[in-house]
Amino acid sequence: AGLVGITGGCAYVAPSSAVLIGLVSGVLVVLAVSLLDRLHVDDPVGAIAVHGANGIWGIVAVGLFAEQGGLFYGGGAHLLGVEVLGVLSAAAWSFGATFVVFQVLKHTVGIRVSKREELEGMDLAEHGMPAYTGTATPALPGLGAEGAHPPFHPHEVPAS
Repeated sequence: AGLVGITGGCAYVAPSSAVLIGLVSGVLVVLAVSLLDRLHVDDPVGAIAVHGANGIWGIVAVGLFAEQGGLFYGGGAHLLGVEVLGVLSAAAWSFGATFVVFQVLKHTVGIRVSKREELEGMDLAEHGMPAYTGTATPALPGLGAEGAHPPFHPHEVPAS
């Protein structure tokens, strides 16, 4: 998390500021994971918490800690405003472009899988075998078409 927070601004901040930015990043990732859990946002690998939250923090931190123009170095709020505007611009563009792409996909090829495929895992649905041998979980009875997948997969070796 600390590396994500400091990477973008490393050329503009003092080493002591880099340490502080990294420490704040460590706390921020924990808070972000907690918030995402409370909001029921599915982020299984923590990418939003680590890269999203700390990426934003890293951009804003340049406006605070930059040795030339940073708020804490007597540069006023101008650079901080520019950094915040950059965050908002990137967020608006990313949201807008992603929204358009997903709407097109939703109304053409679709973006959902069946309940059965969701429960069994897309590795099985797409490739005909589980991602990790011996961990396939059969779908709950009554979901999806019966017999859609064979009960035994020749790629699996029973544990002995």
